[in-house]
Amino acid sequence: MSRENLLQAQERQQRLYNRGARLRQFTPGEKVLVLLPSSNSKLLAKWQGPFEVTRQVGDVDYEVVRSDRGGATQIYHLNLLKAWREAESVALVSAVPEREELGPEVPKAADPTPLPYEARLSEDQRMDIAQLQKQFADVFSPLPGRTDLIAHRIETPPGVTVRSRPYRMPEHKRKVVQGELASMLEMGVIEESHSAWCSPIVLVPKKDGSVRFCVDYRRVNNASRVRIRCVHGDVHEYPIVSVEFRHRGKKHSVKAAVSSRLTHPVILGTDWPGFDKLMGLAAGVRSRPTGLCGMCAVLSGDARSSDAADGEGESAEPLVETPPVPGFRSMEDFPLEQSRDDTLRSAYDQVIRIDGQLVRPDAAQSYPHFSLIRDRLYRVSRDTLTGQENTQLLVPKSRREMIFQAAHYNPMAGHMGYEKTLDRIMTRFYWPGIRGDVRRRCASCPECQLVNAPAIPRAPLRPLPLVEVPFERIGMDLIGPFHRSARGYRFVLVLMDYATRYPEAVPLRNISAKSVAQALFQVISRVGIPREILTDQGTSFMSRTLRELYGLLGIKSIRTSVYHPQTDGLVERMNKTLKSMIRKFISEDERNWDNWLDPLLFAVREVPQASTGFSPFELLFGRTPRGVLDLIKESWEEGPSPGKN
Repeated sequence: MSRENLLQAQERQQRLYNRGARLRQFTPGEKVLVLLPSSNSKLLAKWQGPFEVTRQVGDVDYEVVRSDRGGATQIYHLNLLKAWREAESVALVSAVPEREELGPEVPKAADPTPLPYEARLSEDQRMDIAQLQKQFADVFSPLPGRTDLIAHRIETPPGVTVRSRPYRMPEHKRKVVQGELASMLEMGVIEESHSAWCSPIVLVPKKDGSVRFCVDYRRVNNASRVRIRCVHGDVHEYPIVSVEFRHRGKKHSVKAAVSSRLTHPVILGTDWPGFDKLMGLAAGVRSRPTGLCGMCAVLSGDARSSDAADGEGESAEPLVETPPVPGFRSMEDFPLEQSRDDTLRSAYDQVIRIDGQLVRPDAAQSYPHFSLIRDRLYRVSRDTLTGQENTQLLVPKSRREMIFQAAHYNPMAGHMGYEKTLDRIMTRFYWPGIRGDVRRRCASCPECQLVNAPAIPRAPLRPLPLVEVPFERIGMDLIGPFHRSARGYRFVLVLMDYATRYPEAVPLRNISAKSVAQALFQVISRVGIPREILTDQGTSFMSRTLRELYGLLGIKSIRTSVYHPQTDGLVERMNKTLKSMIRKFISEDERNWDNWLDPLLFAVREVPQASTGFSPFELLFGRTPRGVLDLIKESWEEGPSPGKN
């Protein structure tokens, strides 16, 4: 009895519901929107579609094909359906005569699509938007735009490269990826690259069934660093981490740099205004046991700025980045650091004087190789061949990092190997265990590990006759092509003097015979005309232009054997060294490689060669060059002595 009453009540409610249905009809093939539960919450409903009506079932029911369910059909009541109308396409208008006054024209697609409308807008509002699009069609473009007004820079530690393998994905998603890549290549959004950096592609599904092309840069973010300048003027790099804290009852999550090397861990802020005070308090603490802020990079030219303005009316030259210029300040407390250093204190105590008298008179016999000059401790040695006395400034432990930075990392040092780095340091400085320290630091250099190839000893070949006159015989070769620099250079002409091992390098835009001859004459005008020039059998060196130049200047041409570059091994080894040094300094911008040639050549000319025992600069000019380490030594020697006014 109760079941029959329930069925009668349901039928009565159904008749009332059907009678109140809106008077509208749909024809087979017409597209409609369906009121369906939301994917986020089953208690919420929203219009979804469009779907296609297949047939009418009864007076108020229609059968609809659900494209989001693989073409399955389902019957819906008339009240759950409404007509779907496509927005009118917006035709792009042609440029008006006043186009020049509006700036550069926006690129337009051949078949533009209208902007998407939200479902909650009324029909009148949609028509207003469509009319607005038509009125200002010249400022709309469906293509993604690009700008060169700003540049984003991601700081990463030297030598760090993020290489991630592509994520595995099914075949149908691979076709989507290939289509997206082809589309972006055609629009100029991306370009083909052979970089060592690689991040995987991720396809994120959208609510409308399409996918969003994304790239997973989480490993790049983990490797990022931020440059923090403290109040002392030093610049340090700290890793970026996610930090959560509470402030005024609210929870904040920011990306910040955390320094754990100070006496107390301090957060250095990057994107929250409240960190300004914390950074000021942390950087203002000067009393600390270590010289953290003093142990900065020796070359900090990139942290400086110039306020000089270009003169009006002058021709504008291309903006070219130049290597940083070293700058050093006097260390007034250097003698005090020497006396307090544990590794130098024993030698310092043996030679210290009070009122002009040695504290220990027997120190002159026990430690004859140490001396105090202007309250600074030196190591004194004598050359067994020439009898010349050499002095080496003893470096305390807190200053040795600065010495190694200047002797190995900066462009005028060139990331050279252990022997040359040690020779560069020991001509001016000394400390106990210097050889082991330099060997460990050179072996742990990230740039050298990434670029340098392992040394493979080979049996010596038959050498050419020795020469004693500088630039009597020179070797010459070409290296490249490099990435085109900002000034258009792609190749380098490398020359090496066989007597002094003095190198020269000239950047070239091309390797035509005329360009090579002009570069060779440029070097000859500085060092004189050689008697012999050793080259391989390259097209540029076998040309008529070079032969005529040799005949005009009385130069004998010597050629290497075919496919045997070891004949000109001196230049070939210089080629390898120069390319390795360039690669270590162009990790950020490959278009400025030609700006590093001069400082890198100085690095090679400054250090002694294993075959001669002297530096190329000293053999050619008869004196040692004044380099970066000399500037540091002079700055420490010029400071006032402690206790003197």
